[in-house]
Amino acid sequence: MKLITFICALILCFGIGYYTGHQGQNATNQGSHTISQHHESNPPITDTMSPLPAGSTTCNCSTLSELPVTAYKLNRTQTPIPAIFSQLLEAEKYIDAMRLYHTIWNLSQDNAHLFKQQFIQYLKRLIEFPLQNREKVIAAIDSYLNDFYDDIDILLILADFYDKQELFYEALNTFQLVNSYAFTKEDKIKTHEAYKQFMKQVNEAFMNSENLSELINIYTFADNTGLLTKTDRYQLINIHLQSGNEYRAKAEADNLAEHHEWRDRISALFKTYGISSSSHAENTGNNSTFESSVTLIKHANQFIVPVNLSGTDAQLLLDTGASITTISKVFFETMNSSSNMTYQSSQYFLTANGKTNGDIYLLDTFTLGNYTISNVSIAVLDYPTSNHSVGLLGMNILQQFQFEIDQKNSLINLRREH
Repeated sequence: MKLITFICALILCFGIGYYTGHQGQNATNQGSHTISQHHESNPPITDTMSPLPAGSTTCNCSTLSELPVTAYKLNRTQTPIPAIFSQLLEAEKYIDAMRLYHTIWNLSQDNAHLFKQQFIQYLKRLIEFPLQNREKVIAAIDSYLNDFYDDIDILLILADFYDKQELFYEALNTFQLVNSYAFTKEDKIKTHEAYKQFMKQVNEAFMNSENLSELINIYTFADNTGLLTKTDRYQLINIHLQSGNEYRAKAEADNLAEHHEWRDRISALFKTYGISSSSHAENTGNNSTFESSVTLIKHANQFIVPVNLSGTDAQLLLDTGASITTISKVFFETMNSSSNMTYQSSQYFLTANGKTNGDIYLLDTFTLGNYTISNVSIAVLDYPTSNHSVGLLGMNILQQFQFEIDQKNSLINLRREH
């Protein structure tokens, strides 16, 4: 009975589309869509299309309209609906494809599952060549997340996509988002396994290249986003010891030593390096390891940092959970004409307020306290400014320092990583 209802509903939907396709084809091409499509028309569907999955149905379709699913023209050629969905994906008609998927999902979630698997296979094929297919992947996932923003499977594919491009901080931001949507035991296990595999691969890659400084930055960012596990922290202690930074190794050890089951392992690890595992707090009581400090402006429970962007003074909110430093579009348009900023690319961002697109610019200089850094990437996003800050100071700047936030005295203590 459910299958009959499913077939009847789709035939009725497509029948209405036949009428509307004749009466308002020009109007249908003027739909309000935010993502541009790259093909003017769709190629004809042939008998070589993918077969009909069990539990699905067919409709009498031979050509596809420009936009709405309901405007498919009908004829005597039987075409599997999964073939139509595949045709839309291949033609990069992602809005149309997701409308069709949404229609099927409303009628039968069991059948929709088959189409979702089809979409996942399409995405996995694209991300085998992430740079070549970057725009396609972003557009396809964006269209899907417009309706199904908390889909764990698709978000994990997005994290994998970032990983393959070596956009590790964006991948971690995505894992953080996935964590917030993983409510069921199955989703939590799936998310944990994907994150663990990600960290394992990143760890091996940077260990082999001996780029321990960047690896430490990635672990620190994972910690700031709440992703770092006890096993990760133990590994971070080991990395600090390998890099010769006993101070930071002991600081991390103090955090992990709160858990009794790790104390013996930490002690044994320090012994392999010929170092006592005595508490970091017992050996240090000042910030002599730092070279300078910047006074922070406290607002509620947040800290504002004064900086200079290529000659333009600004105040940014200190955000160790942001992978890249950002400024608002409004502030960007008011910056000094002498500021030297070069457009790099557009990028998809997952923020606390949801997903958005932004532009990446290369800034010739960025000044924080006594330090001036050259060739810094910042993101320009379309979000409102406040009276206190015009953007976020993110980890792409902070990772270049050994830093410590002194909340009591409203300071950020800095030491440049070399």
